[in-house]
Amino acid sequence: MTVYRLHPLVPDLLDFRDWSAPNDIKREVPVASTVRAGATAAMHDGGLANWALTMGRQRLGALTLNNHPMFLQNLPMPRLGSKTGKLDIAALDIIRDRERGIPRFNEFRRQYGMQSLTGFDDFINISLPENSVERQRQQNYVNKLRQIYGQHKCDDSKPITASQNIDGKPITDCLGHPNGTMVDNVEDVDTVVGWLAHRSRDAASAEERAERASCLRYLGAGRGPDGRAGGGEIHWDFIRAVQMSVANVSIVPVQDVLGLDSSARMNTPGRANGNWAWRLEHGALTPEVCARLRETTAIYGRLRAER
Repeated sequence: MTVYRLHPLVPDLLDFRDWSAPNDIKREVPVASTVRAGATAAMHDGGLANWALTMGRQRLGALTLNNHPMFLQNLPMPRLGSKTGKLDIAALDIIRDRERGIPRFNEFRRQYGMQSLTGFDDFINISLPENSVERQRQQNYVNKLRQIYGQHKCDDSKPITASQNIDGKPITDCLGHPNGTMVDNVEDVDTVVGWLAHRSRDAASAEERAERASCLRYLGAGRGPDGRAGGGEIHWDFIRAVQMSVANVSIVPVQDVLGLDSSARMNTPGRANGNWAWRLEHGALTPEVCARLRETTAIYGRLRAER
Protein backbone atom coordinates (compact mmCIF):
# COMPACT_ATOMS: atom_id res chain seq x y z
CA MET A 1 0.00 0.00 0.00
CA THR A 2 1.72 3.16 -1.18
CA VAL A 3 1.01 5.93 1.29
CA TYR A 4 3.78 8.48 0.83
CA ARG A 5 3.60 9.13 -2.91
CA LEU A 6 1.12 11.44 -4.63
CA HIS A 7 0.95 9.66 -7.99
CA PRO A 8 -2.47 8.04 -7.37
CA LEU A 9 -3.92 11.53 -6.93
CA VAL A 10 -3.49 12.23 -10.64
CA PRO A 11 -6.42 11.05 -12.80
CA ASP A 12 -6.10 9.61 -16.30
CA LEU A 13 -8.84 11.95 -17.55
CA LEU A 14 -9.47 15.58 -16.60
CA ASP A 15 -13.05 16.89 -16.55
CA PHE A 16 -12.63 20.08 -18.59
CA ARG A 17 -14.98 22.95 -17.65
CA ASP A 18 -15.72 26.38 -19.11
CA TRP A 19 -16.39 29.59 -17.15
CA SER A 20 -19.57 30.16 -19.14
CA ALA A 21 -21.12 27.02 -17.59
CA PRO A 22 -18.89 26.00 -14.67
CA ASN A 23 -21.12 23.14 -13.53
CA ASP A 24 -21.03 21.38 -16.89
CA ILE A 25 -18.26 19.04 -18.03
CA LYS A 26 -17.48 20.01 -21.62
CA ARG A 27 -15.17 17.12 -22.41
CA GLU A 28 -12.69 14.69 -20.91
CA VAL A 29 -9.05 15.45 -21.62
CA PRO A 30 -6.33 12.79 -21.21
CA VAL A 31 -3.94 14.19 -18.63
CA ALA A 32 -1.01 12.70 -20.56
CA SER A 33 -1.72 15.17 -23.38
CA THR A 34 -1.35 18.15 -21.06
CA VAL A 35 2.15 17.54 -19.67
CA ARG A 36 5.58 18.52 -20.92
CA ALA A 37 5.48 19.63 -24.55
CA GLY A 38 1.68 19.35 -24.62
CA ALA A 39 1.16 21.78 -21.74
CA THR A 40 1.52 25.00 -23.78
CA ALA A 41 -0.80 23.82 -26.55
CA ALA A 42 -3.42 22.68 -24.03
CA MET A 43 -3.25 26.01 -22.21
CA HIS A 44 -3.73 28.00 -25.43
CA ASP A 45 -6.49 25.69 -26.65
CA GLY A 46 -8.55 25.71 -23.44
CA GLY A 47 -7.60 29.06 -21.94
CA LEU A 48 -5.81 29.60 -18.67
CA ALA A 49 -8.96 30.63 -16.79
CA ASN A 50 -10.83 27.51 -17.91
CA TRP A 51 -7.92 25.30 -16.93
CA ALA A 52 -7.78 26.95 -13.50
CA LEU A 53 -11.49 26.20 -13.08
CA THR A 54 -10.97 22.63 -14.35
CA MET A 55 -8.16 21.88 -11.91
CA GLY A 56 -9.97 23.63 -9.04
CA ARG A 57 -13.08 21.52 -9.56
CA GLN A 58 -11.28 18.27 -10.38
CA ARG A 59 -11.93 15.47 -7.90
CA LEU A 60 -8.50 14.06 -7.05
CA GLY A 61 -7.11 11.65 -4.58
CA ALA A 62 -10.04 9.30 -3.99
CA LEU A 63 -8.97 6.71 -1.39
CA THR A 64 -10.11 3.71 -3.37
CA LEU A 65 -8.55 0.57 -4.79
CA ASN A 66 -7.07 0.52 -8.29
CA ASN A 67 -6.69 4.29 -8.29
CA HIS A 68 -3.19 4.47 -9.81
CA PRO A 69 -3.31 6.33 -13.16
CA MET A 70 -2.61 4.07 -16.11
CA PHE A 71 -0.62 6.65 -18.04
CA LEU A 72 2.03 6.61 -15.31
CA GLN A 73 2.48 2.88 -15.84
CA ASN A 74 3.89 3.56 -19.30
CA LEU A 75 5.41 7.03 -18.88
CA PRO A 76 7.73 8.20 -21.70
CA MET A 77 11.20 8.91 -20.26
CA PRO A 78 13.57 9.16 -23.26
CA ARG A 79 16.45 10.46 -21.14
CA LEU A 80 16.68 7.13 -19.31
CA GLY A 81 18.48 5.64 -22.29
CA SER A 82 16.61 2.34 -21.91
CA LYS A 83 15.36 0.14 -24.75
CA THR A 84 11.76 1.27 -24.30
CA GLY A 85 12.47 4.80 -23.12
CA LYS A 86 9.56 4.42 -20.71
CA LEU A 87 9.08 4.00 -16.97
CA ASP A 88 6.45 2.14 -14.93
CA ILE A 89 5.90 4.44 -11.93
CA ALA A 90 3.51 1.98 -10.24
CA ALA A 91 6.14 -0.77 -10.28
CA LEU A 92 8.77 1.72 -9.10
CA ASP A 93 6.59 2.67 -6.14
CA ILE A 94 6.24 -0.99 -5.14
CA ILE A 95 10.02 -1.46 -5.27
CA ARG A 96 10.58 1.69 -3.19
CA ASP A 97 7.99 0.58 -0.64
CA ARG A 98 9.82 -2.70 -0.11
CA GLU A 99 13.30 -1.20 -0.12
CA ARG A 100 12.61 1.70 2.24
CA GLY A 101 10.36 -0.25 4.57
CA ILE A 102 7.60 2.37 4.84
CA PRO A 103 5.12 1.92 7.72
CA ARG A 104 2.51 -0.71 7.17
CA PHE A 105 -0.84 0.74 6.14
CA ASN A 106 -2.43 0.12 9.52
CA GLU A 107 0.40 1.82 11.37
CA PHE A 108 0.16 4.76 8.97
CA ARG A 109 -3.53 5.11 9.80
CA ARG A 110 -2.87 4.97 13.54
CA GLN A 111 -0.15 7.61 13.32
CA TYR A 112 -2.73 9.94 11.79
CA GLY A 113 -5.33 9.14 14.43
CA MET A 114 -7.44 7.03 12.08
CA GLN A 115 -9.19 3.81 13.09
CA SER A 116 -7.12 0.64 12.74
CA LEU A 117 -8.26 -1.85 10.16
CA THR A 118 -8.96 -5.25 11.70
CA GLY A 119 -9.85 -7.04 8.46
CA PHE A 120 -10.56 -6.50 4.79
CA ASP A 121 -14.22 -5.75 5.55
CA ASP A 122 -13.10 -2.47 7.11
CA PHE A 123 -12.41 -1.19 3.58
CA ILE A 124 -16.18 -1.18 2.97
CA ASN A 125 -18.09 2.04 3.60
CA ILE A 126 -20.95 0.74 5.74
CA SER A 127 -22.85 4.02 5.37
CA LEU A 128 -23.62 3.05 1.76
CA PRO A 129 -26.88 1.16 1.06
CA GLU A 130 -26.22 -2.58 0.92
CA ASN A 131 -27.67 -2.87 -2.59
CA SER A 132 -25.82 0.15 -4.01
CA VAL A 133 -23.41 -0.28 -6.92
CA GLU A 134 -20.54 1.32 -5.00
CA ARG A 135 -21.11 -0.91 -1.95
CA GLN A 136 -21.07 -3.98 -4.20
CA ARG A 137 -17.90 -2.76 -5.93
CA GLN A 138 -16.14 -2.43 -2.59
CA GLN A 139 -17.39 -5.86 -1.49
CA ASN A 140 -16.03 -7.42 -4.69
CA TYR A 141 -12.58 -6.00 -3.95
CA VAL A 142 -12.74 -7.34 -0.40
CA ASN A 143 -13.67 -10.78 -1.71
CA LYS A 144 -10.67 -10.69 -4.05
CA LEU A 145 -8.32 -9.66 -1.25
CA ARG A 146 -9.60 -12.45 0.98
CA GLN A 147 -9.32 -14.98 -1.84
CA ILE A 148 -5.70 -13.98 -2.50
CA TYR A 149 -4.41 -13.52 1.05
CA GLY A 150 -6.68 -15.93 2.93
CA GLN A 151 -7.41 -16.15 6.66
CA HIS A 152 -5.92 -17.84 9.73
CA LYS A 153 -6.94 -18.73 13.29
CA CYS A 154 -5.50 -15.91 15.37
CA ASP A 155 -3.40 -16.20 18.54
CA ASP A 156 -4.00 -13.39 21.03
CA SER A 157 -0.68 -14.10 22.78
CA LYS A 158 1.34 -12.93 19.76
CA PRO A 159 1.95 -9.15 19.69
CA ILE A 160 2.24 -7.39 16.33
CA THR A 161 3.70 -4.07 17.46
CA ALA A 162 5.00 -2.75 20.75
CA SER A 163 4.22 0.90 20.01
CA GLN A 164 0.56 0.87 18.95
CA ASN A 165 -2.65 -0.37 20.54
CA ILE A 166 -6.36 -0.99 19.97
CA ASP A 167 -8.74 0.30 22.66
CA GLY A 168 -5.83 0.73 25.06
CA LYS A 169 -4.60 -2.86 24.67
CA PRO A 170 -1.49 -4.03 22.77
CA ILE A 171 -2.21 -5.05 19.19
CA THR A 172 -1.94 -8.80 18.80
CA ASP A 173 -2.34 -11.32 16.01
CA CYS A 174 -6.12 -11.17 16.67
CA LEU A 175 -6.33 -7.44 15.83
CA GLY A 176 -8.97 -6.87 18.51
CA HIS A 177 -11.00 -9.98 17.67
CA PRO A 178 -11.53 -12.79 20.25
CA ASN A 179 -8.73 -15.34 20.58
CA GLY A 180 -9.05 -18.17 18.07
CA THR A 181 -11.14 -16.15 15.61
CA MET A 182 -10.58 -16.62 11.89
CA VAL A 183 -9.06 -13.27 10.83
CA ASP A 184 -7.90 -11.90 7.50
CA ASN A 185 -4.20 -12.13 6.69
CA VAL A 186 -3.56 -8.40 6.72
CA GLU A 187 0.13 -8.86 7.52
CA ASP A 188 2.89 -9.79 5.08
CA VAL A 189 2.80 -13.36 3.77
CA ASP A 190 5.58 -15.96 3.91
CA THR A 191 7.76 -17.01 0.99
CA VAL A 192 6.70 -20.08 -0.97
CA VAL A 193 9.57 -22.24 0.32
CA GLY A 194 9.00 -21.04 3.90
CA TRP A 195 5.25 -21.61 3.66
CA LEU A 196 5.72 -25.19 2.42
CA ALA A 197 8.45 -25.98 4.94
CA HIS A 198 6.25 -24.80 7.82
CA ARG A 199 3.51 -27.20 6.75
CA SER A 200 6.01 -30.05 6.55
CA ARG A 201 7.32 -29.88 10.12
CA ASP A 202 6.34 -32.42 12.76
CA ALA A 203 4.51 -29.67 14.65
CA ALA A 204 2.30 -28.83 11.68
CA SER A 205 -1.40 -29.35 12.25
CA ALA A 206 -3.46 -31.85 10.30
CA GLU A 207 -5.12 -28.96 8.47
CA GLU A 208 -1.74 -27.49 7.46
CA ARG A 209 -0.49 -30.87 6.23
CA ALA A 210 -3.66 -31.37 4.20
CA GLU A 211 -3.24 -27.89 2.71
CA ARG A 212 0.34 -28.73 1.70
CA ALA A 213 -0.68 -32.04 0.15
CA SER A 214 -3.50 -30.41 -1.79
CA CYS A 215 -1.12 -27.74 -3.08
CA LEU A 216 1.43 -30.29 -4.29
CA ARG A 217 -1.27 -32.34 -6.01
CA TYR A 218 -2.54 -29.24 -7.79
CA LEU A 219 0.96 -28.37 -8.98
CA GLY A 220 1.76 -31.96 -9.88
CA ALA A 221 4.82 -31.79 -7.63
CA GLY A 222 6.37 -34.20 -5.14
CA ARG A 223 8.66 -32.39 -2.74
CA GLY A 224 10.53 -33.08 0.47
CA PRO A 225 10.09 -31.21 3.78
CA ASP A 226 12.22 -28.27 2.60
CA GLY A 227 10.37 -27.90 -0.69
CA ARG A 228 13.42 -28.90 -2.72
CA ALA A 229 13.90 -32.65 -2.30
CA GLY A 230 14.21 -34.79 -5.38
CA GLY A 231 15.81 -31.99 -7.37
CA GLY A 232 12.54 -30.05 -7.48
CA GLU A 233 12.12 -26.32 -7.18
CA ILE A 234 8.72 -25.65 -5.69
CA HIS A 235 9.03 -21.88 -6.07
CA TRP A 236 9.28 -22.24 -9.85
CA ASP A 237 6.23 -24.50 -9.81
CA PHE A 238 4.34 -21.68 -8.10
CA ILE A 239 5.69 -19.09 -10.52
CA ARG A 240 4.59 -21.15 -13.51
CA ALA A 241 1.13 -21.63 -12.00
CA VAL A 242 0.77 -17.88 -11.52
CA GLN A 243 2.08 -17.09 -14.99
CA MET A 244 -0.30 -19.52 -16.70
CA SER A 245 -3.34 -18.26 -14.77
CA VAL A 246 -6.08 -16.12 -16.34
CA ALA A 247 -5.17 -13.12 -14.14
CA ASN A 248 -4.48 -9.89 -15.99
CA VAL A 249 -1.40 -9.17 -13.87
CA SER A 250 1.11 -11.62 -12.44
CA ILE A 251 3.34 -10.38 -9.58
CA VAL A 252 6.06 -12.60 -8.09
CA PRO A 253 8.07 -11.44 -5.03
CA VAL A 254 11.79 -11.48 -5.72
CA GLN A 255 12.29 -13.69 -2.65
CA ASP A 256 10.28 -16.40 -4.43
CA VAL A 257 12.18 -15.93 -7.67
CA LEU A 258 15.32 -16.71 -5.68
CA GLY A 259 13.68 -19.58 -3.78
CA LEU A 260 14.44 -18.12 -0.32
CA ASP A 261 12.99 -19.42 2.94
CA SER A 262 11.11 -17.67 5.77
CA SER A 263 14.19 -15.71 6.81
CA ALA A 264 13.66 -13.50 3.75
CA ARG A 265 10.05 -12.52 4.45
CA MET A 266 9.46 -8.82 5.01
CA ASN A 267 7.27 -9.03 8.09
CA THR A 268 6.44 -11.82 10.55
CA PRO A 269 3.11 -11.57 12.45
CA GLY A 270 3.68 -12.00 16.18
CA ARG A 271 7.15 -10.42 16.07
CA ALA A 272 7.13 -6.81 17.28
CA ASN A 273 10.67 -5.95 16.18
CA GLY A 274 13.11 -6.86 13.42
CA ASN A 275 10.65 -6.60 10.54
CA TRP A 276 11.15 -4.88 7.18
CA ALA A 277 14.88 -5.53 7.32
CA TRP A 278 15.45 -7.91 4.39
CA ARG A 279 17.36 -6.48 1.45
CA LEU A 280 18.13 -7.85 -1.99
CA GLU A 281 21.87 -8.45 -2.19
CA HIS A 282 23.84 -7.18 -5.15
CA GLY A 283 24.33 -9.92 -7.71
CA ALA A 284 21.58 -12.18 -6.32
CA LEU A 285 19.58 -11.87 -9.53
CA THR A 286 22.08 -13.68 -11.72
CA PRO A 287 21.81 -13.71 -15.53
CA GLU A 288 20.65 -17.33 -15.29
CA VAL A 289 17.80 -16.49 -12.91
CA CYS A 290 16.74 -13.50 -15.02
CA ALA A 291 16.82 -15.56 -18.20
CA ARG A 292 14.67 -18.27 -16.61
CA LEU A 293 12.08 -15.77 -15.40
CA ARG A 294 12.01 -14.10 -18.80
CA GLU A 295 11.54 -17.47 -20.51
CA THR A 296 8.63 -18.40 -18.23
CA THR A 297 7.07 -14.99 -18.77
CA ALA A 298 7.36 -15.36 -22.54
CA ILE A 299 5.96 -18.90 -22.63
CA TYR A 300 2.69 -17.79 -21.06
CA GLY A 301 2.33 -14.67 -23.20
CA ARG A 302 3.11 -12.15 -20.46
CA LEU A 303 6.24 -10.63 -21.98
CA ARG A 304 5.60 -7.00 -22.93
CA ALA A 305 6.60 -6.37 -26.52
CA GLU A 306 9.60 -4.08 -26.82
CA ARG A 307 9.09 -0.97 -28.92
